[in-house]
Amino acid sequence: MPFRYQMQKVLDLMLNREKAIDAEVMAATAARNIEQAKLDEIDMRKNAAQKGLSAQMGAGATADVAASNDYIQALNLRAEAQMKYVKAAQTVVNAASEKQTAARRERKKIEQHKEMKLKIWQAEEKKKDAKKMDEMAGTIFMKKRALNEENARDEAERDVKMEQLRLLRELREKREKKGY
Repeated sequence: MPFRYQMQKVLDLMLNREKAIDAEVMAATAARNIEQAKLDEIDMRKNAAQKGLSAQMGAGATADVAASNDYIQALNLRAEAQMKYVKAAQTVVNAASEKQTAARRERKKIEQHKEMKLKIWQAEEKKKDAKKMDEMAGTIFMKKRALNEENARDEAERDVKMEQLRLLRELREKREKKGY
């Protein structure tokens, strides 16, 4: 009889739950990466604007410098707002990761329980096999013993018959000598 774990359905449910949480973590990570990409784009635009501002300052274009400063300040405000979105997305990722870690711990506990039950089952199966082997060995021993006893009886009977035949021959030989 093969090993059957009684809590296999629970383990399967935990595996399915863990897969769902893994998908949740991946979705949260993807959402955070999108928000981070938006922040990175804002930073790139801000860096480009600052380089342009340096060139405008070198050229002495005051109106352009003022417009660039306003644009850079607007980008800074957008970057700060975007940073809040990134932090919120990171919080979601962290919460999902904690759920994932807890789910893995629970699954590992159940898997360890399954392994322990498997070892117990294997030990019981070994005991059952040993008992069967002992019974088989006892049966074989009893059959051999019965066969040996039967052979000994047969041999004793043969010896008795041989002795009777020898006695009959001796008796015949005596009669023949006496002339009967």
